[in-house]
Amino acid sequence: MQIPFIKFKSPILAVILLAALLLGSVFWGIRQGRANANAQSVYQDSQEIVKGLDYFFNDQNRFPTPQEFLDTKILFTYFSRLPNNTPDNSFCSENFIYKRLDADSYELNFCLAADLGPYRKGWNQLRGSGK
Repeated sequence: MQIPFIKFKSPILAVILLAALLLGSVFWGIRQGRANANAQSVYQDSQEIVKGLDYFFNDQNRFPTPQEFLDTKILFTYFSRLPNNTPDNSFCSENFIYKRLDADSYELNFCLAADLGPYRKGWNQLRGSGK
């Protein structure tokens, strides 16, 4: 059994093809690295949000309303830093969506640009309860 080889009439074509393949793999690696870094950043921000929500609950004996969650004065009181809700990718339209289910429970949805541990690319959900 013979393995077919591509025969190029010009060695320059072979060099161009090889360079294109190498550049493609480099760009793919950079893109994947950015998606992984973005996913890590969004996940860390989601953990900061959970801490801030817990601080708010411990202080107010309830979770914030959606309007309070968007109020920067309130956020600076309970969050060590404000999370970035502007996605750094084309996959998600925003990084976080907060929903207060009732006074003592909430749902935090966050969008990842790549798989990260048990979380998959796309929308994931954390639920919290003050009970």
